[in-house]
Amino acid sequence: MTKEQYKKIKKQSEFLSELRILLWDKFLSSEVKKIVPYDKSPLEHFEEVKKLQRKPILEFEVPKDVKFREQMGLAKDCGRRLSLSMDEFENAQSEVDSMVFDYEKKHHLIVSSSPKVAFK
Repeated sequence: MTKEQYKKIKKQSEFLSELRILLWDKFLSSEVKKIVPYDKSPLEHFEEVKKLQRKPILEFEVPKDVKFREQMGLAKDCGRRLSLSMDEFENAQSEVDSMVFDYEKKHHLIVSSSPKVAFK
């Protein structure tokens, strides 16, 4: 990855992080608040939240128009309906973040957040 590619991917990563917050707030925040964790074990609560994350938050009916599909860069076998769950979004974001992290690690751009301890 070149320095220019890194800068573009870093900006995309930052954008995806902001978009994740907006999507979570718009589609899942109120649903998660409805799950009362006190009457369930932490594992049950976690599983219910994961179920919500796997449900589609965005859906789109794809037109049959071949020109539209080509303009949007859709695969020929994508079907008639596109959907995205928060889980899928977070997995894709994680892959982008991983590329950024690998580049920063390779080029020593990661700043350690742990304090340095001086020994006598």
